Amino acid sequence: MADNGQCIQCGEALEDFFNFCPECGRSVTQEGEMTEREIIEMYFYCGFTYSCILQLMSKYHNINMSLSTLKRRLQSFNLARSRDAIDVDQIREAIRKEMDGPGCLFGYRSMWHSLRMGHGLTAPRDLVQRLMKEIDPDDCVDQNEGCPLIVQSDCGTENGNIAAAQCYFRVDATDEYAGEKAHRYGESKRNQRIEAWWSCFKKSRSSWWINLFKDLMDSGQFEYGNVIHKECMWFCFSDIIQEDLNYTRALWNNHYIRSSRHETVPGRPDELYYLPERHDSEDQKQPVNAEKLNEVRQHVADPVNEDNQDVQEYLNYVCTSEGLEKPTDWRSALNLYTILKQIAEQV
Repeated sequence: MADNGQCIQCGEALEDFFNFCPECGRSVTQEGEMTEREIIEMYFYCGFTYSCILQLMSKYHNINMSLSTLKRRLQSFNLARSRDAIDVDQIREAIRKEMDGPGCLFGYRSMWHSLRMGHGLTAPRDLVQRLMKEIDPDDCVDQNEGCPLIVQSDCGTENGNIAAAQCYFRVDATDEYAGEKAHRYGESKRNQRIEAWWSCFKKSRSSWWINLFKDLMDSGQFEYGNVIHKECMWFCFSDIIQEDLNYTRALWNNHYIRSSRHETVPGRPDELYYLPERHDSEDQKQPVNAEKLNEVRQHVADPVNEDNQDVQEYLNYVCTSEGLEKPTDWRSALNLYTILKQIAEQV
């Protein structure tokens, strides 16, 4: 039997075409569950070292294997970190897709990282830089199941809710940072790193979206005061923008932070967060019960606008009845926006 995989429950060796384990009968791919291959590919494309991949699989997926077994898996999946046999045309086409949207603001380092994360392609950075010039010569609590031990923020308006929620989550704790001590206000200069990131994010990603919508306003295709235009815009672009935000977050969380003379800890953010023990640190996440979480959510959540919900339901009905598909990129979103706007204005 080929060494293609093993049952997570009993360890029985499995072929690629098995749907159920012949030993224990467990489903190989239960609904919503990633296969061993998908898990390995995900961590490989994120750029984690082999030892880090093994630790992540053991800690978060209950999959234990040796380094030699992991290497055999990678070989059978045709995953290799080598510069040999690079398909330049494939790299070029992937760069074209990235640059047809907010990715056009990428520098060559960010593009190299995006190719690896989003397309599973590894190429020399000098090749990526050359192809980019060729193509374009111009140039949190609910999901994490807990809260931090302590939070520090500046005195901005939105941080009042964060301070109140953090202290409420930790009100029953007994450690030195319990209750009101779970949050502290500090000078803005202590937030220079995140402020610098927001500045970088605007220059390298969000400004493209802002300019797109400004162009639509200048051309008269979108009127900010028109409710129909705003609802159609939200319906067509919200999921696309959210996907782009998620993608940007993934890129950042898997880039490598170099060591420096400052207080920066080197490593990948995801590795530092999920495997703090690799860096002689501890996970300080504090559990929060569902009752407290729901109570805070009721106080800070935006009120539901039933009129807006009705419009969104109507637009969804139009797409279904007219056979219009949900957009997958900014071009298809813009095309759908034009169609829905015309239909809605005729009603």
